[in-house]
Amino acid sequence: MVRRMTVMILFLCLSLAGWAQAADVIGVVDEIAGPVTVVRAGKPEGVTLSEEDDLFMGDLIRTGEGARARIVLTDDSAISLSAKTELLLTEHLFDSEKKSRSSVFSLLTGKIKCFVNDLSGYKHKRFEVQTPTAVMGVRGTVFLAWMTSPEQVGVCAMDHIIDIHLVGKPEQVVAVGGGDFLRVKKGVDLGKPERIPGDMLDKIHEGLFPKDRGLAPANKGKHLKGGLRPGRKGRGDQDLDTNAARDVRDRGGRADRSSEGTRGGGGGRAR
Repeated sequence: MVRRMTVMILFLCLSLAGWAQAADVIGVVDEIAGPVTVVRAGKPEGVTLSEEDDLFMGDLIRTGEGARARIVLTDDSAISLSAKTELLLTEHLFDSEKKSRSSVFSLLTGKIKCFVNDLSGYKHKRFEVQTPTAVMGVRGTVFLAWMTSPEQVGVCAMDHIIDIHLVGKPEQVVAVGGGDFLRVKKGVDLGKPERIPGDMLDKIHEGLFPKDRGLAPANKGKHLKGGLRPGRKGRGDQDLDTNAARDVRDRGGRADRSSEGTRGGGGGRAR
């Protein structure tokens, strides 16, 4: 009898532990190319990640040489990681009934592109990316952040505004609008955002999945349930670009045509 009760209690404890772990799932691995591992509590040596794997708060995702990955969160936001990136899933508290989201991620090295679901009608929709140098806060937008050194980070807004402040100085905020970028260096006051040069878009997207260069992440229709684009309807795997991004390329193209016209005596219209 005592043995039977012990077995039942043990079974109940294991069931509750499994339920608690399931309740803490904050996202899933959507797509992977190359070696990608995760370091989590109890497994400090790291475990190889595969597509469809669950993700939990506190997970540290590491992409290897030539690797890339995309994760989808429970709020239908997505994060794309390039090679040699370390991203800590610090916090992701999402409650659709209470219309609340509080997400914090720490970019330690490498580059990410965030597709942040706008969550229209939500009272709280914090989404924050922290680096050793600066903190980026958004509610719903698409942006890139890349560490050029341990003390410098670049940030590019592809759609709506990003609020940026230096670590330890939350009162000094700079807003970076769609089509603008900002380089932030540790210990140096924030400067003014600049328009993205025409040749910069391709460069900052290097190492990410090719179809993640627009407003919607490439996906297999498995994990994204809607909200592919902040405040807009998704259009599947199409290579979507923002108006700002198109404007950047147009300006770059006009500059190229202008220089060609100058070299050729200024004649003719570009076809």
